[in-house]
Amino acid sequence: MAGPTSPSSASSSSSSSRTTAILQATHVNNFVSVKLDPSNYLLWRTQFQPLLRCYRLQGFVDGTNPCPPRLLDDGKLNPAYELWIEQDSIILGWIFSTLSDPVLAQLVDIESSRDAWEAITNLFASKTEARQMQLQKELQNLRKGDSSMQDYLLRAKGLSDQLAACGNRLSISNLKQLILQGLESSYDSIVTSLQTTMTLMSFEDFQSHLLTYELRLQSQQAILPTPATIHVASSNKNRPPPRRFPNPQHSTSSQQQQSYRSYNQRNNRGPSFQSNYQQQQQPHFQSSRSPNYPPNHGTCQLCGRRNHTVFNCWHRFDPNFRPSSPSPLPSSSHSAPPQAYVAAPSNFVSSFSTTFFTTPLYSSITYFICFFHA
Repeated sequence: MAGPTSPSSASSSSSSSRTTAILQATHVNNFVSVKLDPSNYLLWRTQFQPLLRCYRLQGFVDGTNPCPPRLLDDGKLNPAYELWIEQDSIILGWIFSTLSDPVLAQLVDIESSRDAWEAITNLFASKTEARQMQLQKELQNLRKGDSSMQDYLLRAKGLSDQLAACGNRLSISNLKQLILQGLESSYDSIVTSLQTTMTLMSFEDFQSHLLTYELRLQSQQAILPTPATIHVASSNKNRPPPRRFPNPQHSTSSQQQQSYRSYNQRNNRGPSFQSNYQQQQQPHFQSSRSPNYPPNHGTCQLCGRRNHTVFNCWHRFDPNFRPSSPSPLPSSSHSAPPQAYVAAPSNFVSSFSTTFFTTPLYSSITYFICFFHA
C-alpha cells in the first residue's frame, strides 16, 4: 500500500503542472520577431534570452538545470524526469520555430534545448580565428554605395556586434572611423568635421549627424538641373540660326532697282555698265534662286523663248541682239519710236550719231541707253 503524499510534494507537482500549461500556451513569435540566419545571430539571441528569463528557464540551455534521472531508487519512473522532458521539449520547439531553413537543416539530430543552444553558439558565436578575420575584413571593405545612410549604419553596427559575439569587441571610436572610411566623396565635408569632434560624441549623435547630412544632400540634388536638361539647353544655345532662303520675287525686284540705279550713275559709260552689271548681277541672281522652287515655264519678253523670263535672259545686255518678233508694249505705250533728247553745250560738235536699243526691264518701262561719240 502506497504511503501518503507529503503536502510539499503535492504543491510542487501542482506548480510544475501550471508552469507546463503556461509554456504550452506561450507564442514565441511574440518575443522573437526574426528568423535566425548567419547575419542576425546577436539580434536573435538578444530577443530569445528575455523569453527564457521570464519563465526561469535559463538553466535548461546553460546546463545549470540538468536532466534528472529517469528512474527512482525503487525502480519507478521519476515524475521530475517526465516534467523536465516536457519543459525541455517546449524550449526546443521554441528554438526550432525561430530558425531559418538553412540553419534548421544543420540541427536535425538535436534532441535537447541545451544541445541546440550550444550548436547555434558554435555556428555563429565561435571564437575561432577564421570567424574573427572574416568579420574584420568585411568591416574594412564596408562601403555605403547606393544604399541609404540608415541601411549603411545598420550594416556596420551589425558586423561590429557579430565581432563582439566572437569575443573581439570593436571600440566605438574604431567603428566610427570605419564608417567614415566607407563614405563616398560627396560626404567629404562632414567627414572632415566629424573626424575632429566624433571622439566627444556618442554613437547616437554620430549617426544623427550623418543622417541629417544625407537629407541635406538629397534636397540639394532635387533642385539642381539634370544632365539631360543641361545638354538640351547647351544644344539650343550653340545651334546655328535657321537658314533663310531668299524670296525669288524680292530678289528680282532688288536686282531691278540696283540695275536702274547703276544705269543712272553710269549713263555716260554704256559698254562698261553692261559688262560690269552682267558680271556682278548674273551670278548673284543664279545663286539666289533656290533649287527647291519649280521652274518658270513662261515666255521671255525679249527673245520669245520659253522656260525663262526677261530677267535671266542671256540676250538681256547684248546690244547687237535684235529680237525676231519684238514683244508688244502695253496699250499705254506710245506708238512713236523711242527718242533720246540730249542737252549739249554750244561748243558741242554738231555731228554725232545716236545708237539706242530697248530692254524691257519692267512691263511698263523702257530703258534707253545711248552711246555718244564725236
